Amino acid sequence: MTKNYWQRHWKWIIPSTLLFLIIFLKSPIGNAVTDIAKVYADASVYENALDEVKSNDKAIAILGTIAPIDKFAVVEGAVSYSNNNETVKITIRIKGSKNKGKLDIIANKLNGDWVYELIQIRLKAPKKTIVILE
Repeated sequence: MTKNYWQRHWKWIIPSTLLFLIIFLKSPIGNAVTDIAKVYADASVYENALDEVKSNDKAIAILGTIAPIDKFAVVEGAVSYSNNNETVKITIRIKGSKNKGKLDIIANKLNGDWVYELIQIRLKAPKKTIVILE
């Protein structure tokens, strides 16, 4: 009986695949992927920041009714963890009925809760920064 491709080559395919995954996850690209996955899994870090934005009169006046942040916005944004995953810097897009911009968040995890150092919105037109929390 003739063996198929996988039956003949499994001895090098499995170790090669595992080695590739290890190298990929330790690379800068792998770090970016894992950072996005972490913030994607712990949505409270950006959802709580969005609640702060929605309660800010200046932000509402400029942006209008603020739409929820969709999961794709997290993937296309920038996420960076540091300090043993206790500090996060996030930039994601934010949309309102009048305008759109980028939401910048810097937060530290203390006793399981996120404490915000900075929440701000950067607008392109007009070029302006709305500081929500500093």
